[in-house]
Amino acid sequence: SLVAPLGVIFLGTLKGILVAIIVSMASLTYQVVSSPVQFLGRVPNSNVFLPLSDAYSHSLAGSVAAGTGAASSAAGSVAAGTTTAAAAAAAAAAAAAATGDVATSAASLSLVPASPSMVAGELETFEGLLLARFEGRIFFANAQSIQEQLRQALADGSYSVLILDLSTTPDVEYTALTALILTEARESEAGVEIWLSGANRRIREALSRTSLAPILAPGRSFASLELAVANYLERNPACSISLCEPV
Repeated sequence: SLVAPLGVIFLGTLKGILVAIIVSMASLTYQVVSSPVQFLGRVPNSNVFLPLSDAYSHSLAGSVAAGTGAASSAAGSVAAGTTTAAAAAAAAAAAAAATGDVATSAASLSLVPASPSMVAGELETFEGLLLARFEGRIFFANAQSIQEQLRQALADGSYSVLILDLSTTPDVEYTALTALILTEARESEAGVEIWLSGANRRIREALSRTSLAPILAPGRSFASLELAVANYLERNPACSISLCEPV
């Protein structure tokens, strides 16, 4: 934010503005290219999914405390053992909003009362299931990075299903499609099935013209991450659910 005024002071108006534009574009490009894949966990007793990455290392309790007064009051009532359904829902919505998860923050207003795990900042993870979310457009500049992050996350062989949440991804460029095709082929050989959630019509049409078309079949493509996880748990009733804190 200081580049423009400093540039104008030291370089003059036109050169200063030009330098500010170049710096802004470089910064934006870096953010897009280096943005990590977000690996998710679920807030207990909710349909809210939050990142486990250190970029979101604050606990849900901290998020609620930093939120609105209504959410702070709800968190306090949970600690006192007198939580109402409305207060818990407000806390969950504020927690999601605090991490930028606008869609799930609205949905969380209809949730059942939260458990103490929610206030402690714990998230649920599921045996054999990896949840990954992409933020923004997938294109040639970040496709390789995304592919590598997924490869590393799946390297230990402990997952049978990878759900790619595309609800915040507007489109997928050709080079990125190629990277996804390679990822799907590699993980399929390793026994990992890839599912999709939240893919818009543009992405679905692009995938339908590639070897990734089987991913769009019922049972592998879902309207939301909540439905995808519910389907996985229905197919795997013996699946264990673990609680962990964001790290």
